[in-house]
Amino acid sequence: MATLKICSFNVRGINSPAKRSQIIHFLRKQQVCVAMLQETHFKKDHTPLLNHTCFNQWFHSVPPSSATKGVSITIHKNFPLHVLSTLINPEGRYLFLKGALGSLTFTFCNIYAPNTMQSKWICRVLELLRDFAEGTVILGGDLNLTLCPQLDSSAGLSNTFGTAPMDSWRVLHPTTKDYFFYSVAHRSNQRLDYLFIPIQILSSSTKANIGSLLLSDHAPIFLEVILNLCLIGD
Repeated sequence: MATLKICSFNVRGINSPAKRSQIIHFLRKQQVCVAMLQETHFKKDHTPLLNHTCFNQWFHSVPPSSATKGVSITIHKNFPLHVLSTLINPEGRYLFLKGALGSLTFTFCNIYAPNTMQSKWICRVLELLRDFAEGTVILGGDLNLTLCPQLDSSAGLSNTFGTAPMDSWRVLHPTTKDYFFYSVAHRSNQRLDYLFIPIQILSSSTKANIGSLLLSDHAPIFLEVILNLCLIGD
């Protein structure tokens, strides 16, 4: 048995070597296997060489003309995922990664939604994901919206309409009010960051928790899933 620990984290820029070092040290300390990072702020053709000894696999979606947006997925060396294919958005908004681990297949999807028309944009991305995905699909990212305004916004307001999918943290904390981000514009605390997993493996989820607001204006979210296999040790 092994534990897959996933982190979704809006890092608000890691162009600075010092900030990158802080983030990598943080992920390592938290024993993260797969990290989905949003707002990396890397520039096209200026993505730094990231060859950290622990997080030795990096994949990026970088916008074409500005140091905004950007998403990355990094994988710890002790989670020996064999990457089969990727789908990379050229605007720095989403990144799909498909890989095999023994007999298991995983699809990781990292998204950073725009702050307007989020629902329509997410629906389009999910259509692309449906065609790409295989095996266990894990979707994380900053959706820039609150799915359950009564619980996920201190103001009790939502910036989207219609129904929303179930997320892992809310399933494991059905009545808890905890937040990832303080919105100056809305003058409220909000939960905009999510990790979605298939309902079939919700029973295997051992823990979901929110980290501290230390390295960014967003707090990271963590999810641990028990896998029926053995991973390489430290």
